[in-house]
Amino acid sequence: MSFFEHFKSIARRNETVSLSAAFNFRIKRGLNIYNRIAGKYKGCKIFLCPYAGTGDVYLAGMYINAFARNNGIDDFVVVVIGGSNFKVANLFGFKNIEKISQNEADMLVRLSIFLGKNDEILIMHHHPPQTYCGILENMRNFNGLNFVDLYIKSVFDLDPEKDKQLPSFDYNSNKLYSVFEEQRLVPGKTVVLSPFVNTLPSLPWWVWCNIAEKLKERGYTVCTNVGSPSEFPINGTIPLSFPYDISVPILEKCGYFIGIRSGFCDIISSAACKKIIIYQPYLFWGAGTNFDYFSLNKIGFCDDAVELEYEGVEFYDLIDKIIDSVEDK
Repeated sequence: MSFFEHFKSIARRNETVSLSAAFNFRIKRGLNIYNRIAGKYKGCKIFLCPYAGTGDVYLAGMYINAFARNNGIDDFVVVVIGGSNFKVANLFGFKNIEKISQNEADMLVRLSIFLGKNDEILIMHHHPPQTYCGILENMRNFNGLNFVDLYIKSVFDLDPEKDKQLPSFDYNSNKLYSVFEEQRLVPGKTVVLSPFVNTLPSLPWWVWCNIAEKLKERGYTVCTNVGSPSEFPINGTIPLSFPYDISVPILEKCGYFIGIRSGFCDIISSAACKKIIIYQPYLFWGAGTNFDYFSLNKIGFCDDAVELEYEGVEFYDLIDKIIDSVEDK
């Protein structure tokens, strides 16, 4: 038996050892992380986004300033997981943003649970996945409750429209113009494809290749949004990489966006371009589907998205609908 296994067997038999181990491995580590952040941002409340999804951070970002005003909080630091979410939070102009790891976020959530009701660590999520109790995840789509509803009703207690803050994008960046020049993109006649998603399934690669080929036949310049070294362009398309702060200006200048539903769709939802969003089938979120819960139009992120669902392997029908939607003026 290893030392670790031996220690666990002792902990199971000895209540004092078990409590001490749980405190040191879970709570005390969270306290150390809290002290580090609190020491860096003295006097600031911690607004913790405990889930790594960019869409969740984007949604929280729209209401954090109003939440702070409504609760008389003058100084706060928005704490997010990883560099990508740090960039999302930056879109909202927060004075203080701190990025941490998933493990560190887990520790802070556990510390908050241990402390009970407190105003030092405020969780910007309706049901953090690190919690061991709660029912709100089971309320998804219940009586029509969607992605925004659960945040508004259980986290912020705000008016979803009056208190919403839209992100800011850089329309004057030199990067915006250099992208078009370097890649020889045609303004108003360029389609950006976004086939990648982190947690949900995407379309088969051949479907994206077919879409790209049909668009090129119709005279469009076709690009693939590649956001990381592990992502590759769809066959015959131009690889396009750009930071979040110019994402909306780029799409508006391109004219068209086609993407599988992902957190990136939230970030570019305000773009004044033709947005075609594809929702995966047979993904149930509580009492409804992926589309019911995350529809950009339904949750109020925009009102002009063309949102398409498909069933099973009816991919040729989906391809035709996508091409028709692009051509539909």
